[in-house]
Amino acid sequence: MLYLIFLYKVYKHESNEMNDIEFCYWLQGFFELYEPLSLNSEHCRLIKNHLDMVFYLDEPFNNSFCPFLMGIFEYKETLSDYENMFFTELETKKITDKLNSIFIHEVFL
Repeated sequence: MLYLIFLYKVYKHESNEMNDIEFCYWLQGFFELYEPLSLNSEHCRLIKNHLDMVFYLDEPFNNSFCPFLMGIFEYKETLSDYENMFFTELETKKITDKLNSIFIHEVFL
């Protein structure tokens, strides 16, 4: 539920800027809501558009995930355009594993 509230706040954001922490929460929510095994061209375009908001802000990064993901997108752009871009199941798993590694996972009893 917290991700939905966060996603709503991000979408209501008036500017085209998002810091790296906001992006990571947004992307985590995306993966939890849609549960894609692989990423098609539509997913790639959506994620890249949000990732561009982080780099538009031009602030120091709080973690290494956004530069990591931007590097993957830049490599993929050399292979194909966005209409044909996709990520395989293995590539998507590597992205989600890296994303999950920046969050603290605790169970409160």
